[in-house]
Amino acid sequence: MNTQNKKPSKLNKIMIVLATVLLVAASGYGIFYAFFREAPDQSQEETNESPDIDVPNDGQGGSSQRPSDIDDTSGEDSTDDQDSDSDNSGVSSDSGAITLTNPSANGILGNDTTISGQAEVQNVSYRIIDDSRGMIAQGELAVSNGKFSAKINSLSPYGDSGVLQIFSIDPDTRQEENLVQVDVRFK
Repeated sequence: MNTQNKKPSKLNKIMIVLATVLLVAASGYGIFYAFFREAPDQSQEETNESPDIDVPNDGQGGSSQRPSDIDDTSGEDSTDDQDSDSDNSGVSSDSGAITLTNPSANGILGNDTTISGQAEVQNVSYRIIDDSRGMIAQGELAVSNGKFSAKINSLSPYGDSGVLQIFSIDPDTRQEENLVQVDVRFK
């Protein structure tokens, strides 16, 4: 009986080395792909977490919103002094930092109307919420000489009534503050 120890040939050694290299490369690619695949999704989530109010006058929202066209007029179209016969002292935030003078509570909000008031902050944000569908417009307005205003050129509500919210954003915490909210009717 002739027993010989069979030694692996050079070809077998090369095949084992290549298989090992391919296995390591495939594992490395999988880890690399998984790591960098998460990064764009994560940054997208961070982008989506920040409210649209950072973009002035965008008037746009999510997929259920209709486009709106609202122009920031920087307090120039403020209507708070126009009607001296009516008591239009407005609705103020609890802090008194923001007062909305137009529209008044249960007032009309629609095309060619003006949102206006006074504020002790640099910018105010607005949100228009339709009772039938939800938010239909949002944006930011500049405050000039203590006044803010915006002209609604195009607003497409789904229902007949809703809510207008005016508020400020704390620059440090990015939290909403000084909220003023009035019920409105859409025309």
